[in-house]
Amino acid sequence: MGSQETSLELLSVDLIINILVKLSEKDLIRCKCVSKEWHRIITHVCVPRLSVEAPVSGVYFRIAQLPGSLGHLTTYSPQKVKKLLFDHIKSDDSVHIMDGAPLKDEKSGFEGMSYASILPFDHRGPDFLDCCNGLLLFVHRPKPRFYVCNPAIKQCVPIPLPPPTLHLPSLYASLAFDPSESIHYRIVILSLTTQPQYLLIFCSQTGEWMTHEVQVRLPVPYECFRMVRHCVYFKGMLYRLSLPDKILCIDLESKTIHIIASPDERNISLPRGCFGVLAGSLSYAKREYGHLWVWLLDNHSKQGEWILKYKIAFSHIYELALSLYFATFTIWIHTFAFHPKSNIIFLGSARSLMMYDLSSGHMELVQSNAISDIHCGSLFSLFTYRHTLITLKSWCRTPNDLDNSEEVQDDWCFTEQ
Repeated sequence: MGSQETSLELLSVDLIINILVKLSEKDLIRCKCVSKEWHRIITHVCVPRLSVEAPVSGVYFRIAQLPGSLGHLTTYSPQKVKKLLFDHIKSDDSVHIMDGAPLKDEKSGFEGMSYASILPFDHRGPDFLDCCNGLLLFVHRPKPRFYVCNPAIKQCVPIPLPPPTLHLPSLYASLAFDPSESIHYRIVILSLTTQPQYLLIFCSQTGEWMTHEVQVRLPVPYECFRMVRHCVYFKGMLYRLSLPDKILCIDLESKTIHIIASPDERNISLPRGCFGVLAGSLSYAKREYGHLWVWLLDNHSKQGEWILKYKIAFSHIYELALSLYFATFTIWIHTFAFHPKSNIIFLGSARSLMMYDLSSGHMELVQSNAISDIHCGSLFSLFTYRHTLITLKSWCRTPNDLDNSEEVQDDWCFTEQ
């Protein structure tokens, strides 16, 4: 050929992208070294596309040990005995551990508990704060020092210490990350029980914490904020079901907060309902009056109108659960979480975790427990996990910098690993 152009240079960008996304993960990462343009295409186009298309491959959840003083609890135990169990689970973090389970036919894409090998400290269940589209958030007390992990590429990065004015327990921190929007993530801490009230947001693009004053009127007592600590991120908004009958809606762009009522606002018995993204829509589920009720939130309505989508007799669900996993001490079954891409809900008892397809009525077992372990999904979030190849940016020079000086955040250098 007389032209000096190589065959690669003759390819259009669209064709290069279509070829690259068909490569294995290892080969795709290696191709970043071909040129600056390929590095940009792979980082900002190929990896986000693959991350968005990745299936839900597993779940993370808390487990607590059943205290012997409570005896054997069953579905038919008195309500006061069940309340003792709830009080024990929510008040004693020392009995909590994190566990994970792959979903059927997705075992190759679930890294499970591999994050334990890349965390620089020995963690407990309460140190696991959030999982959002493949990224995990941890905290190491008492500083608090936050860490973000990507188990898919075995990477863990420390986050600069938040401002010293932070007094709110770090359990209220959440991740906001969606690869379809950006390769960058945010850590959000909501402080509403202090004056002034504020949002504290860390942005991975800038490596800085920013404080934004907000105003929200809260009911009394504030203790209700201790119950549900996890936020659901969806299309630029964080949603938090932590008030007795309300959902906090946090707009991360305008830095404003408003409140909408939950569908079961007239019945606030424990455990509370389940809130999350079901098949691409914000949804709420609750077991009440012998049925499982599932509502979808109409985002076109200014006040957040709830539309009833499913009403299923719980006796039917209970029969399916018993056919999959029989245990003498079943306790009770509640909704733990939603599948963000399918019409599937995660249901759990003390001993077992199951998936139920709302469309087909099919149920399958995900995981079963030992006799002394109890699923905490009714009080603490169950997190769905999706594989992502997003590379995390780090702001520290070496891991030792974290331990040698409390002033290390004055010397962060911004590099991409």
